[in-house]
Amino acid sequence: MIHSKEIDALVTSDELSTILTARHIITSGYAIPEDVALIGFTNGKMLETFIPSISSIDQKAKEQGEIAVQTAIDRIEDRLPEEFLEFTLQANIIHRESTEIQIAELTSEI
Repeated sequence: MIHSKEIDALVTSDELSTILTARHIITSGYAIPEDVALIGFTNGKMLETFIPSISSIDQKAKEQGEIAVQTAIDRIEDRLPEEFLEFTLQANIIHRESTEIQIAELTSEI
């Protein structure tokens, strides 16, 4: 797929997949973000320090953990009903070098 240049951007599922994808793009002779933009679906330190730095989706892992632990404690101590609970956290994109060109192009079109 990458060799035929049918794609402009990729979103990967975790930090390791993102790093491996970035390495594959680069070793295949393509440049990030000039040829392919890249966003990872976790905000780990490897993405921040990779060259080029890789944009990521911050899925609020710490907040997810805090909610899960507090919910478990509240359930154990009978402070919550047995019904299903739903929590929503707003994820956000942290733009770094791996999406710079695409962001600049989008903003210049507006």
